[in-house]
Amino acid sequence: MSSPLHNSAPLPNSRLPKEIKDVYEEAQNVAVYSPRSAAALLRLAIKDLIIQMGGTGENLDYDIANLIVMRGIPQEIASGLQYVKFIGQNAIEPGKICNEDNENSSVIVKLFSLLNLLANY
Repeated sequence: MSSPLHNSAPLPNSRLPKEIKDVYEEAQNVAVYSPRSAAALLRLAIKDLIIQMGGTGENLDYDIANLIVMRGIPQEIASGLQYVKFIGQNAIEPGKICNEDNENSSVIVKLFSLLNLLANY
């Protein structure tokens, strides 16, 4: 049986480091069964990628702003990270479960896409 959520996730970017690609693929595998788990895995993978790109992992708002300046990450990607609740008043910590993710598969698709986009920088 095929899942619309799994099918809408793009293939992992070939530039993703192996350990992050493994988490990406794990998120793909569990997305149909547990969207919340997939979202938590993807948030963690994005945080880990940001750290590998020079972030501290202590303040994602600062890390993202720094990546905009130092790596030339477009504002659209930073805005996407805000959209999926990485930073701001209602932030979801990477690796944490969010009940809203269970009701909104578009968040998970955006997380897959954001992770792939970040790998290009």
